[in-house]
Amino acid sequence: MPRRPQKDEIPASESRAVDFKAAFAPQNPGDWCELIKDIAAMANSGGGRIFIGLDDDGKPTGWDSSILVAVDPAMIVDKLAKYTGEHFAGVIITSGSIGPSKYCRLDIAAAEGNPLAFERPGTYEVSPGQQKTSFSKGTVYFRHGAKSEPGTGKDLAQFIAREIRRTRNTWLSGIRRVVTAPRGSQVVFSTPAGAIAGGGGKGIRIVDDPRAPVFRGVDADITHPYRLKELVEEVNRRLAGRARIGRNEVLAIRKAHEVERKPGWFHKPRFGSPQYSDSFVEYLLQERARDEKVFEKARAAYKTISKKK
Repeated sequence: MPRRPQKDEIPASESRAVDFKAAFAPQNPGDWCELIKDIAAMANSGGGRIFIGLDDDGKPTGWDSSILVAVDPAMIVDKLAKYTGEHFAGVIITSGSIGPSKYCRLDIAAAEGNPLAFERPGTYEVSPGQQKTSFSKGTVYFRHGAKSEPGTGKDLAQFIAREIRRTRNTWLSGIRRVVTAPRGSQVVFSTPAGAIAGGGGKGIRIVDDPRAPVFRGVDADITHPYRLKELVEEVNRRLAGRARIGRNEVLAIRKAHEVERKPGWFHKPRFGSPQYSDSFVEYLLQERARDEKVFEKARAAYKTISKKK
């Protein structure tokens, strides 16, 4: 989760996807519990942004943003895992300023698969002998307007509907690839990465002999079919005339989101250029749908990175 300078258009008020916090103290367990609750609620509600260092009207509070800059980004992932049991890495820390006043911004991605549920309570001490609980074990939080509150049946139904749409889009992408595949191509089904790692699967020996039984290593050209040029062309084709992405934007997003560490998105052959999966294409399109200026921001970030080299 990198940190990079960012010029924001500050929203006029808090909403389902926007939260303002006047300050944040990493040494305060209560601040952590409230932040973790809001991150989980936003992720479950489709994503959003948390501005730290702004009051309820979006005005600077004078909070020292270097306090959060000094925090190891992995600490947020660890805190979420501590309370939810999930290593949710969909949080990016950026920084910005309003005049001389600085603030931090947390971009929260949408949770996928299952909503983030709390496996242990967020209880902390507010004074000697007195405790407060930010969230309880077994609760699932969503955003209701500008508040993070326990979910309702409607919230869960909306989460399921989003997952169905995401899965359908992934399937349709696969169908399009089958339809446009060259004559004589074959469809290959593969188990998602890590699906067998939890146990219960039967161990096999991977070979390259085409005469061997059906269990063979899946070619990365199938799981990760796009090189950089092809990735750019595919994303722009599916954007259908909207703001386009270029090579530099992909490289900036790859660096900012540590894409190289995500085998489901990125594959680097021993000999050859990097390759990208359909899942990464879907991610880029989802980011564009969530923020229309995401590619412009990536382009600016890439220029900043290039100047530092």
